[in-house]
Amino acid sequence: MAARSKGAKGAAGFCDALDALLPRVRAWLHGHLHCPSDDTHQGCRVIANPLG
Repeated sequence: MAARSKGAKGAAGFCDALDALLPRVRAWLHGHLHCPSDDTHQGCRVIANPLG
């Protein structure tokens, strides 16, 4: 979650706690964000594509 969204009312409605799945895959790709991000969590590359 983007730092600017943490603590915002309703933000929890857009987040799922799927952290347990991250060590099982190399990359997690997702959309539905307003800004791109490319980070590594628990050895998994997490990429957000706001255009896709």
